Amino acid sequence: MASSGSCFGFSPARWRDRQLTSFFQSCGLQHVSLQVDHQTTIACWCEKTETEEAIDISRPALVLLHGFATSAVWQWYEQVSPLKRNFRIFIPDLVFFGSSTTTSSERSEIFQAQMIAKTMKKMNVSSYSVVGTSYGGFVAYRLAHLFPSTVEKVVIANSGVCITPKDNQELLERAKMGSVEDLLLPRSPQAFRTLSSLSIHRLPPFLFSFLLQSIIQYFYVEGREAKAELLQGITLGLENADALPSVPQQKVLLIWGDHDGIFPPAMAYEIKKHLGEKAELMIISDAAHCVQMEKPKEFNSIVEKFLLNQSP
Repeated sequence: MASSGSCFGFSPARWRDRQLTSFFQSCGLQHVSLQVDHQTTIACWCEKTETEEAIDISRPALVLLHGFATSAVWQWYEQVSPLKRNFRIFIPDLVFFGSSTTTSSERSEIFQAQMIAKTMKKMNVSSYSVVGTSYGGFVAYRLAHLFPSTVEKVVIANSGVCITPKDNQELLERAKMGSVEDLLLPRSPQAFRTLSSLSIHRLPPFLFSFLLQSIIQYFYVEGREAKAELLQGITLGLENADALPSVPQQKVLLIWGDHDGIFPPAMAYEIKKHLGEKAELMIISDAAHCVQMEKPKEFNSIVEKFLLNQSP
């Protein structure tokens, strides 16, 4: 009998994952697995020369941190070729995504940031800029705050690091869901459509149930408990959470889709107010939460000019 989300054993999600993996490889990247401490293994895409002697240090290092939904290759495929021209790119899977894992009981975004810092140290990269989207933005923000001597510039895309309990409640009301876990770890095609409607401004016409079920089966069944613990482990947005710290970097770029239904643009203005003059905000029109996928050319151009100190 065919498994759920497949037709006669064929999994569209698995096929797409292999397709994206091949694309990353065709761009000159390799997938390495690093034991960053005795409990944690981080998988990371990097250029092949990063594990050899001939490293092109003329291009600055850039770390791309994915959001909560899937794995790195699904969320950054539009950025690989364009950004690789001017940057040495590193695209890790966060803990409990892709093949990154840990036996530690830690689940916070602070822990994720610490593991990324260890990953970069393991690869002998002493300084780098970071781009984080959604959940990856939470991690990028913490990385910038905790490791100011290694993180140069920071780009936060559609990531409500200033979230409050009220924001969480309003999100659940928009989604008509009972918990954030129900929204971000959908169990049914209908729940997946709800998440997609908040994340993508113009939904594609081919969101067939069997395709959505395939993605659910591939990403949200195995390891679901650990991913739910990650959501519960986020230290921001709680009733008695510590105030959001600032970051010491001189320049921070905020990029937002003007139709984001997960973290509305008002949150971007709150973060900008919190960071002050060091923060630059760019709103991209006709895009929602997945702005790097919906408007990749505009997103890539904005990021590149910011990181290279060019005028927008």
